[in-house]
Amino acid sequence: MRTIGIVANPQKPRTREIVERIIRSAAQHHVDVCVASDVADQLTLEVPKVDVCDLGRTCDVLIACGGDGTILRAARLSADNPRPILGVNLGMMGFLAEMVPEELEEGIAQIVNGRYTIEERMTLEATIAGSDEVFAALNDIIIGKSNRPRVVSVEMYEAGNWVNTYVGDGLILATPTGSTGYALAAGGPIVTPFAEVIVAAPICPHSLTVRPMIFTGTATLDVRVIGAPESEVSLTADGQPTRPLDSGQMVRVRRGRRRAQLVRLETSSYYDLLRQKLHWGLDKSFG
Repeated sequence: MRTIGIVANPQKPRTREIVERIIRSAAQHHVDVCVASDVADQLTLEVPKVDVCDLGRTCDVLIACGGDGTILRAARLSADNPRPILGVNLGMMGFLAEMVPEELEEGIAQIVNGRYTIEERMTLEATIAGSDEVFAALNDIIIGKSNRPRVVSVEMYEAGNWVNTYVGDGLILATPTGSTGYALAAGGPIVTPFAEVIVAAPICPHSLTVRPMIFTGTATLDVRVIGAPESEVSLTADGQPTRPLDSGQMVRVRRGRRRAQLVRLETSSYYDLLRQKLHWGLDKSFG
């Protein structure tokens, strides 16, 4: 390994401390570090800087310091040149993060010495009919209402077959990685990241019989906005507001052409993470 790249959320209280610790730890292992230029500037760090969009080309591993949003940003920015991403959780839940600050130096030692595995995660791509623009997501594509407190209606088709019309706050189309995000809050299932499926979870549907569905990873899902006033529905990829949608517009969602790469250290597993974050197994009354 030659170079570690750092993406971070400068708004987190401990960000500067964590970035400086990464730099010192990497130096002890004779590994170079470069920091996304916007982060280095905001933190006033005198370090080698790289334009954030070039990190995927210049670094061997990316370390994302922040919450899940920072990890998703790192995956999005390196989508054309995927690099393994190691997350350091400075946020709250941090489902995608592999480490907490207390484990930082040991985690750096593990990645420098190759004591880790790479999990390739399925992504999604969304396109709007009549447009060449592609919206990529590691977690989810959301077609839902904007800021106004009105319900919206969307129709979903799979391979041209009408599935359902959803009336409510919108629809989440999530990867297995994103199944523990907004889709979980909307009542969707937890899906292991090794599965190849797409979760469709309606947001606050106006019918008690409407439930989340799981489609194969090869499915092509078309979602049409119906009966919505201008700018009341938008397409969002991984939490980044992207594009307002008009009534009648169709969004096509399918498996992404590229996969994201997340670092898994040898001391943990996905199920360890679930138990920790969701507080499973704390009731010992039957043990």
